[in-house]
Amino acid sequence: SAQWEGNGFNDDIMWITIACARAYEATGNQTYLDQAKRHFDIVYERAWDTTVFGGGMFWTIANKNKNSCINGPAAVAACLLGEALQDESYYETAKRIIDWQRANLVEVETGKVYDAWNSTGSGANQAEYELNTWASTYNQGTWIGACTLLYLHTGEQQYFDDAKLA
Repeated sequence: SAQWEGNGFNDDIMWITIACARAYEATGNQTYLDQAKRHFDIVYERAWDTTVFGGGMFWTIANKNKNSCINGPAAVAACLLGEALQDESYYETAKRIIDWQRANLVEVETGKVYDAWNSTGSGANQAEYELNTWASTYNQGTWIGACTLLYLHTGEQQYFDDAKLA
């Protein structure tokens, strides 16, 4: 069994989680699903934080940046796990992540997905964070993907509208 949690970049681990979940979908090989679940759970446990901005996932184990590049892929991964495991709690986690991202890193009027909240200090003091409003195709794409998966699962129009606008 592979051990990727030593990588301090939480987004990297979410990408292998997504790959493993999709490999399970394609092959039915339980090892892939076990790896996806294991690594998602490890990263969510260490990265989800409510002490600054009331939620969101930290990009790295330094816990100083709350980026779209971790929150979008984490929500995609959670949806894929929810489907594969038939476990609604993963969809609830995906909703928690996306609802936080929408409130903190999305310009809802335009669909622009901001890059990150970056700390200029220790990471523990919300007042020391600065918003980076740069938008990348990467962050737009993972936002669209997560919103689409949530729309397909829940039927909630807001997810469809957010994906379409982005």
